[in-house]
Amino acid sequence: MACRPVVSSALKCHVLRLKPGDALKASLRRVISDLKLRAAFVVSCVGSVQSVTLRYASDMDGNSRTETRKERMEILSLTGTLSGNDRGHLHASLGDVNGHVIGGHVIEMEIYTTAEVVIGELTDANFERVGDSETGCDELVVSVRKT
Repeated sequence: MACRPVVSSALKCHVLRLKPGDALKASLRRVISDLKLRAAFVVSCVGSVQSVTLRYASDMDGNSRTETRKERMEILSLTGTLSGNDRGHLHASLGDVNGHVIGGHVIEMEIYTTAEVVIGELTDANFERVGDSETGCDELVVSVRKT
């Protein structure tokens, strides 16, 4: 397997707070679009949700399952990449009222009390998603930003 080229870049951070009822992924996509960010990623996120839709990892037969849970949960971790020309690729770990943890690919999350999010932007890079014949998915391609 060939390693993809590495792109080094300066970093700029953007901080935002989402409020009760906000859709996290849609809100992040709107911020990315409004700020015209081309290579963004989640640095940090703390807060809580009242509803989450996750897609879980595929089983050995390639089948994946999506689940929506309407309950209050703490955001333990949120990570992923975002750019102006795609839906973003986010994964989350969430803790329920009993301390049990679930995690998966974020379809959407509705904020309960708050979400304090730090978005990093690689100012010298560009993210895009391109179809990959090996995985059958649109995968991240990182390139040097042309000014």
